Order: sequence, then structure tokens, then C-alpha cells
Amino acid sequence: MGNKEWLCERAISAPTNEIVGQINENNMSRIEGDVTEYLSVDTLMDNERVTSYPAEFLNSLELSGVPSHILRLNVGVLVLLIRNLDTPRLRNGTRL
Repeated sequence: MGNKEWLCERAISAPTNEIVGQINENNMSRIEGDVTEYLSVDTLMDNERVTSYPAEFLNSLELSGVPSHILRLNVGVLVLLIRNLDTPRLRNGTRL
């Protein structure tokens, strides 16, 4: 993955989230600069349907279609939002 121009014109496909994580970590380790760690934050919408699971357990789950609890990014890397959020400014395709 040494040719940046070539790689920018391609997509990387992987069969599992674990392999995607390994590829991401490998690529991020090649970028110079400080790394910032972001943690997910969730809130309950319906307190009547709450099941008591420790936050540590919920944060450890790696489910298909659900982002990991921890996201590590090098300062200055391009981030592309691929899921619409309930905000007028943040829509699918927004570069952050």
C-alpha cells in the first residue's frame, strides 16, 4: 500500500470487522502526527425498556453495522461521514 495515488482510486474490502480494524491500524501507523482517541457516547431514548448491562460490556461488543466504541485518528486525516445524523449540518457524504 505504498502508492497513495493508486490506493486513493480503490476500495479495500474485508470479510470481518476485525480485519478492517487491522487494516485501519496499519494505515494510521504510517501517518505521522499525533493520534486522538474518540469514544462513543450513547443515551437512552426509552427508560422503560432498559436492561441492565454494564457499560463496559456494551462497549466491548463488535457488531456488524455498529461502529467500534473507540476510534483512533491521526490529527489532520480526512473523515467522511457515511451515515446520516439527526443534524442539518451532518449528512451522508460530509467531509469532517
